[in-house]
Amino acid sequence: KYSVTVEQIHSQDRQQALVTPRQLAMYIARKYSSNTLHTIADSFKKTHATIVHGVKTIEKRIDVEPDLKQQLEEIIAAAGHDVTLKNAADVDADGLAEGYDAVLLGCSAWGDDELELQDDFIPLYENMEAMGLSGVKLSAFASGDSSYTHFCGAVDAIEAKGKDLGAQIVAEGLKVDGTVSDAPDAVQEFAAAVLAAL
Repeated sequence: KYSVTVEQIHSQDRQQALVTPRQLAMYIARKYSSNTLHTIADSFKKTHATIVHGVKTIEKRIDVEPDLKQQLEEIIAAAGHDVTLKNAADVDADGLAEGYDAVLLGCSAWGDDELELQDDFIPLYENMEAMGLSGVKLSAFASGDSSYTHFCGAVDAIEAKGKDLGAQIVAEGLKVDGTVSDAPDAVQEFAAAVLAAL
């Protein structure tokens, strides 16, 4: 399904077309080999945390639980608003916010020494100035693991950068410890705060 080479999988290239196959390879290496995380990280030329994130990302994608962005989409659409749901791995930053009244950005992040964003979101974050966020209502959401120093740190990073680019932060970012099913009330409260600003 994916036309990528082993060299591309192991490269530092963050092209969106490489993120999913790289994460799938990490998942397969972790789940179906006896190699340690350290050995896998070395072979991918990545940090231990990046391997853990890649594995968790694939686990989430194959999990039957509806994910956070889908739930937010359903709540906002049920209130009568048009919603366009896009996956960070499938879009380009150029003009992403243009034509929308509000933008909600979701990204997992972790790390103890420094903030680490999920691989497929990094190109969007690094090019947020191209999104056209000036004057646009913005908020951010994430699920994560509170044992990390930078638990859901993407929320703060996205909102700070968005504010610097002229976006209007309309709701305090949503930070879910664990999975969406662990915090249904928090999801509802966040969606209500966003809706109140529309």
